[in-house]
Amino acid sequence: MIYVKKDKDPAEYIMEASDDAIIFHDLDEAIVGVNHHGELVYCYTRMHEIFMQDHGMDSDEAVEWIDYNVIGTMAGQGFQVLFT
Repeated sequence: MIYVKKDKDPAEYIMEASDDAIIFHDLDEAIVGVNHHGELVYCYTRMHEIFMQDHGMDSDEAVEWIDYNVIGTMAGQGFQVLFT
């Protein structure tokens, strides 16, 4: 189960997360909730937008960065990504 409230600030989710949850630098705005393990839940689409807008990547570069450097981190342990 994933707990998502649209009016919540990402900082609130970070405070609710377990000590083992992975917090990715510069991706707070992509956090959309906390799952039942206390892991932060990130929105793939929002991460893609952040890397393109804030880091000057094109779409393919952003996808490659997310797939390798985010999803590839810890084999997906300590966080969850929603593909929306």
